Amino acid sequence: MHWLRRHRPSPALVVACLALAIALGGTSYAAVVLPAGSVGTRQLQNGAVIEPKVKDHSLLARDFARGQLPAGPQGLPGPTGPEGDPGPKGDSATKYFAIIKPAGDNPTVGAQSGGVGVGHPGPPGEFEVTFPDDVSKCVAVGSVTDMDGGMVAATPVGGKTVKVQTLNAGGGQQDQQFAVSVFC
Repeated sequence: MHWLRRHRPSPALVVACLALAIALGGTSYAAVVLPAGSVGTRQLQNGAVIEPKVKDHSLLARDFARGQLPAGPQGLPGPTGPEGDPGPKGDSATKYFAIIKPAGDNPTVGAQSGGVGVGHPGPPGEFEVTFPDDVSKCVAVGSVTDMDGGMVAATPVGGKTVKVQTLNAGGGQQDQQFAVSVFC
């Protein structure tokens, strides 16, 4: 008894011990009383789960945002699959074509896709080729068919008409036999 009187705990030590007992008891209470799976996303505060708290190799690629994980090296090509049946033949890219033969003011249409007409409204080397349908959103391509050479420019000008200009080998405007094709 003599020893107890001499070493009596101070009030501060008693309060500290009580606080420690309550704190430890509260943690133990939470660990024992909370059912498994009762703490979820709603109960977690932002930033509560940090890298040291996550078990290594426990996350999957789908747990990360797109582009967050670096791509690995490309793998080896797989085996070639079986050859399939060929599909149906597609439409021709050429919608219309014609060979135009100059004949003064009355050029004529030679071989053609059908329904093609030609006019010679301006100076030498200028022609207007007409087609059965609207070709304003198509691409027109021309080429000189004379053996002497030369150049051709073909441009859809609206509706069913393609304006064609022919030049001789020296670059001067001249009536030349030409072919024109329209791709739509």
